[in-house]
Amino acid sequence: MPAMAQVRIENITPARLVKLVLAGRIRLPSFQRDYRWHPGDVESLFDSVRKSYPIGNLLLWERPAPAGRITIGPLVLDVPEVQQARWVVDGQQRITSLVGALAAPEGVADPRFAVYVHLPSLKFRATAHPPTGPWLPLRSAGSAQGLLSWQYANAEFLGPEQFDAASEVAAALQEYPIPSYIVEAEDERELRVVFDRMNNSGRPLRKEEVFDALHGVQGSATPGDLPEVGNSVAAAGFGRLKDGEVLRSLLAIRDPDIFRDVHDEFSGDEDRCRAFEITEHVLLDVVATLRDGLFVPHVRALPYPSVIPMLAALVHRFGRPTGRTAILVRRWFWRGAALGANPAGNVPLVRRTLRAVAKAGTPQDAARAMLAGLPEPPRHWRPDLTQVQLNRALTRVNLLGLIGLGPTELVPADMDLPVPNPVIAAGELLDAVARPLVRIVPSSVHHRLAATMANRILHPPVTGDVVQTLLRADPAVRASHGVDDECSALLADGRWEDALAHRADMLSVSIAELVDQRAEWGARDRFTAAELLARVTLSA
Repeated sequence: MPAMAQVRIENITPARLVKLVLAGRIRLPSFQRDYRWHPGDVESLFDSVRKSYPIGNLLLWERPAPAGRITIGPLVLDVPEVQQARWVVDGQQRITSLVGALAAPEGVADPRFAVYVHLPSLKFRATAHPPTGPWLPLRSAGSAQGLLSWQYANAEFLGPEQFDAASEVAAALQEYPIPSYIVEAEDERELRVVFDRMNNSGRPLRKEEVFDALHGVQGSATPGDLPEVGNSVAAAGFGRLKDGEVLRSLLAIRDPDIFRDVHDEFSGDEDRCRAFEITEHVLLDVVATLRDGLFVPHVRALPYPSVIPMLAALVHRFGRPTGRTAILVRRWFWRGAALGANPAGNVPLVRRTLRAVAKAGTPQDAARAMLAGLPEPPRHWRPDLTQVQLNRALTRVNLLGLIGLGPTELVPADMDLPVPNPVIAAGELLDAVARPLVRIVPSSVHHRLAATMANRILHPPVTGDVVQTLLRADPAVRASHGVDDECSALLADGRWEDALAHRADMLSVSIAELVDQRAEWGARDRFTAAELLARVTLSA
């Protein structure tokens, strides 16, 4: 039986929190969620501190912490090894807001940490643009010395009432007591119970955040939590999977019901560690399948990330798809992408697919069951070229269509190159560039097609006139971006609308042909003649 946790209560002021952070005695475990508060949340927090309203309790786990680099809000600190550090279990958003605003460097860009108080009204404002007038920056109010320095520098326009208001705010920041539960527990299970029972207020945690809080392993030699598994996949060059997809993959590997409660998921530490390790290996195989067999070079080009847990279940049970199974899985993926069949919210389809994979006797049976769950295909599928935002599934189908053209870099034809124009490494481009879709015609053109994929190429940022860069390129290079001789002539004449209309027709056909080739809409998905003969032979 684990030893009972020892808990003591201590009041910690915001100013004291800053000192603990700077000394490396406040740490954020890896299971903590990203900082998700908005400027309005931060303003309300400091208003509550000034008015002595309650802002909730903190839960801190006291245990050793190694030396290293930590990040809390805008602060990046190299801190020493500490024997009695306090790891934040509950209260990360409040601690990050308080410490980030009080210790922020001057000129911080994130408005959530650039907080000011208007002394005449005592109203707080979080803004990256310093207001003029009697606005006290909280980074100056967090310490007596900082306040005095600010008051001295601004004494010429501060009246007695404003001096008093600044002192009132500073006193609140330096004296406001935040009830903090300091837990001493050798066994993480006791701490997890305390966390689970306290986490019933504020912004709800996502399922993956609760999972990592309950089951993440600190300091493990193998992946010990969802972010570490995601980092391993990112290191393979596919981009970083969201923690939610990693969690759903882990759950799908263990049982088809990925929507189950995760509180009692593991039988013990060995089971937990083994699950993370297996998930890492399976997801690396899934990424290889997506990249090599399904022609998806990066997670940003994946129309529906919800296919990842389904592929994880298939790969874990039968290994990476090969032969006939690979063909069927390819059809399933591309048909589903084109038909919009696998959005994250399609819970019934996900359930049916995972159950079918779990029950299948062979990988081919599993792939056929996955195909059977898709809706009926259209008579003639065509891409929606109006979709250009990369957070949309049909835009990513269009993107895969552009990648399928094999685009090459736009180096002018008259430039002396030792090698031909290099083919763009789409995965590397998507990993490095936030906006990989470059507009062709000038931004002053407002024709309806200028806002569509007809006016986009996949390319690193181009300096100067994109049209002229295209026209100076070799014809084969232009063709790799869906710009033929007729389109080039229209662009050269400045006939933007006609050029875009022509390219829209070309792209619509080429993307549809690529999807048709990979989806094989009319192909026979049932048993091949060879498979039927083998089954008859076995039954005989």
